[in-house]
Amino acid sequence: MHATLVHLSLLAVATAVPGPAKVATDPADLIAGIVLSNHVDAASLDPARVREAAVAGEPSRAAPGVFFSTPEGAGARSDDGARVQRLEGGWLWIRVCSLGRDRALDAIRKELDRGDEEKPVRGIVLDLRALEDYREFEAGARLASLFVPEGCVLFSLGGRDGTRRFTAQEPARMQLAPMAVIIDSGTAGVGEAIAESLRALRRAVIFGSQTAGHAAEYGAAELPSGRVLRVPSRRVIWGEGGPPFHEPVRPDIGVAEVEMAAEMLRREAEEGPASFIAEDKPRPRQNEAALVRGENPELEEAIRMRLEASAKDEDGAVTNEAVPAAEGPKPPESEDEAPADGEAGPKSKAKKEAIRDEALQRALDFLRGVDALGLNRAAPPAASPPGATNAPAQGSGGPAAR
Repeated sequence: MHATLVHLSLLAVATAVPGPAKVATDPADLIAGIVLSNHVDAASLDPARVREAAVAGEPSRAAPGVFFSTPEGAGARSDDGARVQRLEGGWLWIRVCSLGRDRALDAIRKELDRGDEEKPVRGIVLDLRALEDYREFEAGARLASLFVPEGCVLFSLGGRDGTRRFTAQEPARMQLAPMAVIIDSGTAGVGEAIAESLRALRRAVIFGSQTAGHAAEYGAAELPSGRVLRVPSRRVIWGEGGPPFHEPVRPDIGVAEVEMAAEMLRREAEEGPASFIAEDKPRPRQNEAALVRGENPELEEAIRMRLEASAKDEDGAVTNEAVPAAEGPKPPESEDEAPADGEAGPKSKAKKEAIRDEALQRALDFLRGVDALGLNRAAPPAASPPGATNAPAQGSGGPAAR
């Protein structure tokens, strides 16, 4: 076994720093030495090019996958674990914030095991945005195992000390329900491994924006400047498919990240997603059960809405027909103009405007479409035989095909 980055970093700092104070820059030879001693592809790297790139402050140019980060724990989140919630309409939303604690998986298992014949799960959204983890691959494999048949090959970790393959080790839960996975630029390491493995198994369609491109197990070496140098020691491998470990996982359906994305994700993890999607209550639809009962939910809803509109008109509410057509649009209020009592001014309205989670909305729309077409009862993927890969066959179809 090669020396770990943690031990190497302690030795490097002790020999490179002439005193207790840290220097402003990091020696290029130090960076190059750490990379060449620990990189998963160290044997194929050119030492001269690695040092040249280190001098330029861009070691990733000569050593794919290497990057700098802040010290561990500096940006730690308090929302560890997972949040699981059934949205009205039968959609199960799972936000994974951290895999470091068993309670995250326990919460997901509990919801998936809950029998509810009257309100069955019609689709699953697995939200992996901002899931940055470079160690908990075992936990990541256990999470993916909940949604695929037992025995499926998920992914492998390959390094200079050999290759370890991760397979689904427990009976699948809700394996017939269609899935949508959401990723973003904050999805890294284990999150990338989970997302791509579910797509390779044709288990899910991926929404959002491309990931960080760090699908590997990383070691961390603290440098004299205070920065942390991360070097991939094992790469994630998805059979014959999937991107190289140092390239991002790209979504099947791209959705641009919204402004204030970090704030939105934080609030969603605390409050749930209902207030961040445009349609909280599903539209009533005609179905077989309603036909048996002699009912028409769509017609009844239309009648209810018409009666409510008529009641408002009788109470003196202004309808569109009562607005004089001759009047032009009212000029916008100035910022200095004070709003009337009980009304919100332009600034107040802007502050109260809800942040919409476009990626989640698109994922739910996809699941609704699959459900409307009756495709949510498609057969699950078969377990892979020993030694087989999950690479899709040439010309094969399926909703997750790229």
